[in-house]
Order: sequence, then structure tokens, then C-alpha cells
Amino acid sequence: MPPSWTLDDAEDLYGTGRWGEGYFRVGNDGRLHVTPTRDAKLSTSITSIIESLVARGYDTPISLRFPQILEDRIRNMHETFRASMQEYGYQGDLRLVYPMKVNQRRELVLELLDVGAKYHYGLEAGSKPEILAAMACDTDPKSLLVINGFKDEEFIELAVAAVELGKTVIVVMDKVDEAELLVRVLKDVEHKPFIGVRVKLLAKGGGKWIESSGERAKFGLTVPEVVHAMEVLKAGGLADRMKMVHFHIGSQITDIKRVHAGVVEAGRIYASLRKMGFPVDTIDTGGGLGVDYDGSGTASQASRNYDLREYTNTIVYSLREVADEAGVPHPTIVTESGRAVAAYQGLLAMELLKRMPEERPLSEAEPAPGDHKIVHDMRATLDNITIKNYPEAYHDAIALKDELTQRFNFGMVTLGDRGKAEIMFRHIARKVLHFAERDDNLLDEFLELKKLLQQKYIGNFSLFQSTPDIWGVKQLFPIMPLDRLKERPTEFGTIVDITCDSDGEIRKFIDVMDVKDTLELHELDERPYYVGVFLTGAYQDTLGDFHNLFGRVHEAYVRVTEDGGHTLDKFVEGDSVEEVLWLVNWQEGELYERMCDVIEKKVVDGRIAADRASEVKETFKAALEGYTYLEKEAVGAQARLHERMLPPRGAESR
Repeated sequence: MPPSWTLDDAEDLYGTGRWGEGYFRVGNDGRLHVTPTRDAKLSTSITSIIESLVARGYDTPISLRFPQILEDRIRNMHETFRASMQEYGYQGDLRLVYPMKVNQRRELVLELLDVGAKYHYGLEAGSKPEILAAMACDTDPKSLLVINGFKDEEFIELAVAAVELGKTVIVVMDKVDEAELLVRVLKDVEHKPFIGVRVKLLAKGGGKWIESSGERAKFGLTVPEVVHAMEVLKAGGLADRMKMVHFHIGSQITDIKRVHAGVVEAGRIYASLRKMGFPVDTIDTGGGLGVDYDGSGTASQASRNYDLREYTNTIVYSLREVADEAGVPHPTIVTESGRAVAAYQGLLAMELLKRMPEERPLSEAEPAPGDHKIVHDMRATLDNITIKNYPEAYHDAIALKDELTQRFNFGMVTLGDRGKAEIMFRHIARKVLHFAERDDNLLDEFLELKKLLQQKYIGNFSLFQSTPDIWGVKQLFPIMPLDRLKERPTEFGTIVDITCDSDGEIRKFIDVMDVKDTLELHELDERPYYVGVFLTGAYQDTLGDFHNLFGRVHEAYVRVTEDGGHTLDKFVEGDSVEEVLWLVNWQEGELYERMCDVIEKKVVDGRIAADRASEVKETFKAALEGYTYLEKEAVGAQARLHERMLPPRGAESR
């Protein structure tokens, strides 16, 4: 490694310039900054945001949301599509639609609709709860409400109600018998929604979600089913409501060639339906616009080999070519790119509390005259390592360690001797790795030393609640320290959460052209050490679960100001212990009442004094009202701090 360390080295190591899309950069103060409009003049350090929240009594983990990033993503999406349309002389219109399944959080959806109103931003709903939420939103009349998913009569009746409320509704048939359902429910209805059909294309997406596309996809109609559905609609008097062809070839599409193939095939179906006499005028290209999580710009599962302009160019040009060749109008383009819109505005901030195993100082392993010979030999090996002999010294140390283990198992080595020898072996390994790196020695045995020396850093979070895709689909997210970036990181580690589950560990990390088994981190000291998990604004909130009853984390909606500071738009408090217990049917107040009964019985039995009983009750009640994650102060003190500084449970502060 180079002898010096610069901010450019930190930028390169953690890749912010590759995956951050201009929203994150290493500042001159050695802290990571957020630049929500991609203008360096509007910037503030993420650590300063966390510190201000901690000063008000809010411990990490905290989910930070940046509405300005959301606004920039929406504006950029709209303007880039419009630029492609102008370049290729496209005559159709454009509608952006947000698929609510990506993140249904009320604050995000309302913010999105507010900043997207000028672009007629609409919503896509795939369940009854999502439809009801969408219906309650005051959207622009020109925006769309696209309804997907498996449906029953109530589904369609809700769509009709939405039409009566003045919304432009398109009900998409996701299976063939929904054509008959629509005919039956809409037969005598005056205000009918428009109808779309989701087609199963032969073209398939790529990456982790490739199975959601193609002929075996869960949703959509095959071409024969499309033809049959059109006959049903025509016979039922609904042919004039047929408006849209919809397709979706998978989330996080990694290869632009797959986008082209899907658009061309769907365009042919659109043109064919036009020639069959159906008044379709819209193509919904679904979602799938990828996010470059690892910054590689490749077709890997954590990236994509195209940028936004190439994506919009591909869709616009391909549809224009198909429509012109078939002699049909250019269709209105609907895009449901939720991941690319929502991912960047969210990050999880957590504190790393401790590391395991604790590195023991060499002073604890000083050989004593009565220690086993292996202990003395291990120390001699450590003292005599040089740049010239480190490979042989390492092999000697391994042999000594193997002999130590065998002798210990036969009762020939004491526990104290083993402890001293193992401390020295780790110091030997560190010294050997230092020389191997200086020597550019890339032999596997020396590369494996990094794994041997890696630490497990304990993060105050639940992987299952806040980053479930890491566990569920092995998703990679950018992760890095938020401070001390002027210092060279000297440790290699993984990050474990505080659940009682061995799967609660982040074991894979992004790299330029590969995946790393460890993350470069700093040695912990008395200062809080915060790291961020980035691009978590899509899917993680909804998919997160309550494993070990760790609840939702605090959410801070932060706006960066021109003076380099920030304001707090909204704050949504995380779940209390009492609230997550309610989710598993421990009714509010019941647990406390049960505990009081137990305590009173112990007072009567003389097992606990009355004054101590009161203290236990107070501690128990404070814990019920507290955060489900680890807190720095004693439970009772923290609860009292909350009473002074926080809004009522579940409220928002502005």
C-alpha cells in the first residue's frame, strides 16, 4: 500500500464517485457529505446530521431520507425521457408512474406526488391496501392510477370508485379470466376505468429477478390468452376501454440489450392490437431501470451496463421504429421505474459498537519461565520476522499453532499457555501480512491472512428489519464509514447485527470488479463510529421483518440548506418495545400488569422490598416505552430524556 493516505484514496476505496451518482462525496473535513442536487455548493456532512439527532435524544439506527434527492431523481427521469423524445422526433406522450410496492411509506409517497405534480406523476397499485392509499392521494387529473395484481370483484369496484373521484384509472389484466371479471363487474357501470393487458414476453430480463419474466412468469397473459381476452372484451362491450399494453421483464435489469428486446416485442403486440381495431394508445414498459449498487457499470447482478440516457434512448427509439414500420401512432410511454427513483434518497446510519475478537495486547502474552516451550518458540518467531524471511516464519508459526492445539487436546498444554500462544500468532499474522503487502506477494496463503485477521464489528441494527435483501437475495449495498476518511483504515471486518441469528451478518461488500469478503474499517476508539448503508430507499422498508422483535428504526427527513447546514422536515419515531410486542398479540398494558402482579407476589413473599419493587416497576415500564435497539444511557434515564425531548410516540416533529 502507498505510504500516504489522501481523501482521493478514500474516495477510490469506497467508490462514492462510482455508485453515488453525484449525491455523495468525501468532504475536505474527512467526512462523507450528501449533495442532494448534485451541486457541491449545496452540501452537508452526514455525521453532522446524526450528531444533531443524537444531541436531541435519538440514538441510531436512524434511516435518513433526503427529499431533495427524490425531487432530483424525478426531474432527471422526466427530462431525460423528454430529451430522447425530442432527439428521435417521438410524437407520443410520457407518463411517469411510481409502483407503490417499492416503498409505501406515506411520507415518501406524498413527497413524490408533491414534487412530481408538474410532471403528472401517477401511482401503480397491486393490492387493496395500495389502491385505498392511492385513492386517498390528491393527484393531478392527468396522472395515471395503474392497477395491477390478482383481482376480485371488490378490486374492480374500487377502481370504479377511483374513476368517479376523477382519477384516470387503468386496470391491467394480469391473468386471462380477469377479462370475464371485468365484463361482469362493469356491465352496468357508467364510469368505467380504462383497461390494459400485461403480456408475457419471450424476451426475459436478467440478474436476480430473471424468473419474473418470460413464458413462466407469475403475471401476464401469453399471446393466445391475449387474443382470447380481446374477444371476451369485445363480446362484453368493453373493446372501447382497451387502452394499454403492459410488460415487465424484471426488476434491476442489468443488460440494455434485454430492454431493447422487450420493448420491440411489446411494440409489435401494441401494433397488432391497433390493427385488430382496439383503441390502444399506451405502452407501459414496467420497471426494471437498474441501480448501479457496486459502481462497476457492468451487467453484474449489482449493477447495469447502461446509464439513464441510454435506457430512455433505447425505449423511445425502439418504439418509434416499430410504430413507424407498422404505420400506427407512437404510443404514450408509461414507465414504472420505482427502484431507480427511490433507492438513492434513503440510507441507514448505524453505530459500530465493538469488534470481535478483541485484539489482545502483546504485553498479555509475555512468556514466563514456567510456560510451555511452544510459547517461547512462538515469541522467538515473532521477534525474528523480517521482509526476507516472512514466508518461512509464517509457516513455522502455523506448525507451532497446530502442535499447540494437539497438545492442548491431550492435556499437555495449559489454557494460559494456549491463550498466550494464540495472542502471539495473531501478532505474527499481522506482521507477515504487512511484509506480504510491501512485497506485493499475492499468494493465496497471504491473501487468506486478511480473512484470518478480519474482525466482526457489532452494528446497532437488525439486518432483517433494515436491509432484508442482504439476507433474502444476497443484495449488495454500498457501505462505508461516515467519518475519519482522512485516516487510512487499518482493519478488515464484517458487520454483524444485534439479533440472535447467525445470518444477521453482512459478509459481502462491493468492489470495482469483484466482491469483497471484508470491508476496510478503522480501529474503534472513544468516539462514536458511524457507518452508512446506502441506496436502501427501495423495497427495504416494506420487506423488513421483526425478527427478535427489533422494530422499525427512527426516520429523519432531512433538507440540506445553502449555508452547509440542514433542517429536519419530519421525524418519525421508531417502534417502542411495547409497540412491537403488540404485533405479536401482547396487548398494550397487559405485559406491565402481568409484571406488576409478579412483583406484588414477591413483595408479599418477602423476596423483594417494597421500595425496590417500585424501582423494578419503573425500570420495566421505561423499557417498554423505549427503543428496541441498544441505547447508550441507562434505560430509565433514556426514557426520561425521551419524555423531555421527543414528540408523542408515533408523532412527527417538524
